[in-house]
Amino acid sequence: TTPAPSQETLCREQEATSAFASIAGDPGVETLSVSFCVACVSVVPLPFTYPWAASTVETIVVSSNGQLNMDGHTDSNCCSPDPIDGLSYGRDRIAFAQELLHTSHGVVYYLQKSTSAVVSFEGVAFWVDHGTINVQVELYASGDIEIRWGDGDVPAYRRIAAGIESPSIGLVLPVTRKTSSAFEAALQGLTGYGKWPANDGVRFACRFTPAPSFAPSDSAMPSARSSSERPTILPSPAPSTTMAPTMLCFDVLLEDTYGDGWNGASYAVSILGGGIVASGTLAFGISATNEICIDPGCYELTIPERGQYPGEISWTLGDGMISGGSEDRATFYFGPAREIIVDHPPCTAPPSQSPAPTPHEDPYYYGPYYYAYYY
Repeated sequence: TTPAPSQETLCREQEATSAFASIAGDPGVETLSVSFCVACVSVVPLPFTYPWAASTVETIVVSSNGQLNMDGHTDSNCCSPDPIDGLSYGRDRIAFAQELLHTSHGVVYYLQKSTSAVVSFEGVAFWVDHGTINVQVELYASGDIEIRWGDGDVPAYRRIAAGIESPSIGLVLPVTRKTSSAFEAALQGLTGYGKWPANDGVRFACRFTPAPSFAPSDSAMPSARSSSERPTILPSPAPSTTMAPTMLCFDVLLEDTYGDGWNGASYAVSILGGGIVASGTLAFGISATNEICIDPGCYELTIPERGQYPGEISWTLGDGMISGGSEDRATFYFGPAREIIVDHPPCTAPPSQSPAPTPHEDPYYYGPYYYAYYY
């Protein structure tokens, strides 16, 4: 049998080829929904098929907590830095500032290019509004990964994890950066407490199967797309859903009766019949409000992870229009006036899905549809 390639053969850590630079004003840049919430994710389409580990990916999941989920999982990986050791996390990821971050303080941008894609965290704080950091990661169609850290102010009790992992092929590569004092002893991709690798960078030159040749020609790369051809950040809706061009926002209130957070539970908002557009959790405390920014259309809220104490958790959409617990799901229409409507005719759930919770017995009538409370 052919021996498995070494990690050094798969990916080599090198100096970054460029420094951190804001992409806020670049043509075609887009603001991700993780800019408006805590412990949540955005599903992002790539402008090319990216070679990763033993397969390829066409979308990535951007976590508000400073990493890219490369295997499609929608856990935001809250709420402390996980070492790059192949043990504590066990999923495919690219971590660049993995910790509990407060992205509502700052902005997370996304920029598609013809042969690369950039996710940039700019002016983002640690929870709650402590410190300010700037960092970005760029994925290249060749398979390369470049992480660039700009200025940063890290609280004395905080640290970050950075590196790449793919358990399926045994790849565990923490950032070492022996030239940076932030990565003390270069162990498990963790910085020292209160330290930030300011104006530093690293490039992982990765050649996964089925990656293109080490120096791909321009003809092997996708051609540049015009702004009108660029895919939107959100996955395509179901055919019955009409989407408006402008993203609007509403709140979801998360509550826990014991007051210690959701203990591993999480919510997900999906386009009806399509992909996840927002997710999150209550990291700690008795309650918190997440802002979800999406296009008008038909959606479903579910609790894919019920956590350790599912009987303690509850959620409420908008101004109390829909509420439920760990076993509930809700199908609703989010309109261009930020209205949330239950039983909207085009938003009929596919037969394979469980029915929505039973509305409260006293719904009140508004126009041709009923608004209702869910318990």
